[in-house]
Amino acid sequence: MKLTTKQYAVALYQKLEAVKPSEHAAVFAQFIKLLAGQNRLSLLPQITEQLKRHCRAEQGVAYVNLTTAKPVSSAHLKKLKKILEDELEVSIELKSHTDEKIIGGAVVQLNDTVINGSIAYSLNQLKATLAASA
Repeated sequence: MKLTTKQYAVALYQKLEAVKPSEHAAVFAQFIKLLAGQNRLSLLPQITEQLKRHCRAEQGVAYVNLTTAKPVSSAHLKKLKKILEDELEVSIELKSHTDEKIIGGAVVQLNDTVINGSIAYSLNQLKATLAASA
């Protein structure tokens, strides 16, 4: 059974937590050897990202990625961040990106949960519904 990048990251985090900081380099070396032995070194960037997310979660920080069709002002981002922090009762790390393909609306990713409120998504859903009923 092959592990997911998230499973690798959690296992690495747990191992690092169980040893002294002076032993971290050896743990990393052992981990790299493990990945190489399984021909999975190409997963290292994704595992690193998952490890960062897991560390943030352990520290009570939620990762939020906001995608909109047009740039959002810093004032609106600040307001959104405060609302999310108040509602979720955690510290928020908010990153904003633009993607004209979504046409309008927004796509919000909170850790592993995605809320797609984009116009492009709604149009695709409508198209699928119409195609299914035809």
